Amino acid sequence: MNYKIKNISFALSTACSANCIFCPPHRGDSNPVNMSFKVAKRVLDKLSSKAIINKFQYIGIGFGALGDDLLNPHFLDILRYRKEVLPKNPSCFFTNFKNLSSEIAEIIISEQLLDGIVCNIDGASNRTYYAVKRLDFEKVILNLTQFIKLRDSFNSNITININALTLNNYITTIKNNFGEYPLKLNNKSLIQIEDDFEDIQNLLFPIINPNLDSFRRSGVRGWAERGLMKKKKIKLNYKNYICPYFNDIISTIYVAPNGNWYACCLDTKFNLIIGDLTKESILDLYKSSKRKRLIRKLNLKQFGEIGPPCNSVNFCQVYYKNKFQTFLVNLSRQNEIINHMKNILLSSSSIRNIRSKIMDR
Repeated sequence: MNYKIKNISFALSTACSANCIFCPPHRGDSNPVNMSFKVAKRVLDKLSSKAIINKFQYIGIGFGALGDDLLNPHFLDILRYRKEVLPKNPSCFFTNFKNLSSEIAEIIISEQLLDGIVCNIDGASNRTYYAVKRLDFEKVILNLTQFIKLRDSFNSNITININALTLNNYITTIKNNFGEYPLKLNNKSLIQIEDDFEDIQNLLFPIINPNLDSFRRSGVRGWAERGLMKKKKIKLNYKNYICPYFNDIISTIYVAPNGNWYACCLDTKFNLIIGDLTKESILDLYKSSKRKRLIRKLNLKQFGEIGPPCNSVNFCQVYYKNKFQTFLVNLSRQNEIINHMKNILLSSSSIRNIRSKIMDR
């Protein structure tokens, strides 16, 4: 299998300060909830070894994959150690800005601990934002504004990529594609809530820097609606689906709070474990038969054999309000991933042919 690891994503915490309607309900169920500094240091030390740098060059480093990493008391120490041992590797952080105070922001910016931040601003008012995330809208916008001001004062180039998934968009998309309202929608009066995407845009554009920052509408993932599989007794023809995260799975190491390498960012219950990064080498796990079997089964669409979360692969796809648009986008993505799979298989078979010719001589 001819591909390289390009990114590593640390889940420093599975707890979250938000309760987003579009996120699975079992946040914070892992044991431990927070990654210790010892575990993070051990993985970062392995990542900074000459063997890994020579093989994969400068792997991108992400934080905040499955929760609010600012709830981890070791957050800043881990970021500092990352910079110490891997100063050339680009680093990114996913946050909702609720706990990114001006004090923490100044440390991150002044010490140049990150290269980029990704966040969601999913409403333009207290009412619509709280309905999506159960967070204090004014505090989030204050922290975002203060971060940008501090960034300007330090002449920092930290980028901020902002996504917006409005409640109207999410409710309508789930209903149109699955025939049910979102499982976490307890207040049915919100079904008719307005789509305030343009209001969010009008709010943010005077704040952000167009030369550094970006803003876009998020596509809808169904990972929070996996409970509909049992409720609606859905039976899938797996031949009709591909893994939309295949390219990420083959090129990214996902690190759980206990140091395990788990296979996919949507595997919130850590069902697909490749191995323990604190005890085994990165290269051994990268080359392991367990990882190769998983990739081969994904390639062959054997999602049922893999088990959760892949056996509900329909909830991993991108969805839009218009079902025909959903079909076209996923068809395009299928073709893209299938071509990538073919290139991998072609490269692998070419290597085998070359080896066999050498052996024949």
